[in-house]
Amino acid sequence: MQLANRSRLLILLSFLAVMATWCTPAFAQQSSGTRTISGVVTDLAGEPLIGANIIVKDDPSNGTITDFDGNFTLQAPAQGTLQIFYIGYQAQEIAIAGKSVFQIQLSEDSNTLDDIVVVGYGVMRKSDVISSVTTIKADKMTKAATLDVGEMLRGRAAGLQITIANAGPDGSSNIQIRGTNSISGGTDPIVVADGVVVGSINDVNPNDIASVEVLKDAAAQAIYGARAANGVILITTKRGSTGAARVNYQGYYGIQNVNRNFDVYTPEEFVQYKREAYRTTNNNQYGEDTDVFSQLELESIRNGQFID
Repeated sequence: MQLANRSRLLILLSFLAVMATWCTPAFAQQSSGTRTISGVVTDLAGEPLIGANIIVKDDPSNGTITDFDGNFTLQAPAQGTLQIFYIGYQAQEIAIAGKSVFQIQLSEDSNTLDDIVVVGYGVMRKSDVISSVTTIKADKMTKAATLDVGEMLRGRAAGLQITIANAGPDGSSNIQIRGTNSISGGTDPIVVADGVVVGSINDVNPNDIASVEVLKDAAAQAIYGARAANGVILITTKRGSTGAARVNYQGYYGIQNVNRNFDVYTPEEFVQYKREAYRTTNNNQYGEDTDVFSQLELESIRNGQFID
């Protein structure tokens, strides 16, 4: 009986020894498999994305966010997958594959119709205000060979009607949003450049414009009160950015050819033309030159001094 108990004790100790042999390498492998990784998250232009989420795919509780420079640090396994999320950008998955440093670039998501947009005194989903707020980029506007900002907007937004006011040097375009609407008798929308109401849309240099937003519904116009009864045009101007200096140039050129010159009278032919004109109005009778020409014209004819 005592021998049986001793045999069982030896078998149990042997089993524990084998289990310890298996578990020790596994524990060591698990400890050595977690490492510190770091990296930076930017957009396609190289600008850092602040507050982007980086999560280990198989361990959602293990994650971090980027700092003001787009940098992050995270404890992650040597083998696994990182998930990167940022509002307005397409989510991305990257295999860790034993790497420690990552350079991650996210692309903008053009299908973010559920993003929240501030309009007037409230907020709405972007999908609900697409028909009421239209954004026009500067690169689309400057394709028109004109310095009139109103002409640049022609055909760029639904419900925006542009007509020529006058063709003089100081002439500008008439702008109407969704037809003629008036409280005080005017039909022009108000123009707001960087939060400041300006007198005319042509008071802003076209080359300084970054984007133009056209507000067409009451919710978007509410913050501007009765002045916005005919709509609002918001202008955002360009801002300086860090990095290397950049110079943008836009130029236009055209070629005109004169098909033919007009045929004009010589001085002598013009003198005879006036004599014939006098005859046709005086019963087919020629008159004296003093009756046909003024005193100054008579002196020019005698002296041969003519104007080309």
